[in-house]
Amino acid sequence: MARSAYYESELALLVETQAAREFLVQRAEDSTEERQRWVLLVRRGTKWIPVRSKRENPRTWASLDTLQRFTVSVGIPAFTVESWS
Repeated sequence: MARSAYYESELALLVETQAAREFLVQRAEDSTEERQRWVLLVRRGTKWIPVRSKRENPRTWASLDTLQRFTVSVGIPAFTVESWS
C-alpha cells in the first residue's frame, strides 16, 4: 500500500538516515492570491509525498519564511520552490 503522507515526526528520521534527499515546496491547492499557503513534499522513488501534521493533511505554511525555519529544524539542507502565477 502506498503512503499518502509523512508525519512531521517521521520527517527528521528520514532526513537523518538520508532516506529522503529531495524536497519540493509548492503552493497548496486551496491557495489564492490573497491567502497563499505552501506545502512541503518529499520525493520517495518516483512519487512526491506531502508532509502532514496530526490535524492537517497536508500540512500547510502561510509563508516561505516559516516553512524555511521548519526545514532547518528537521535538518533539511535545501529545497526547491515551485510557484505558479
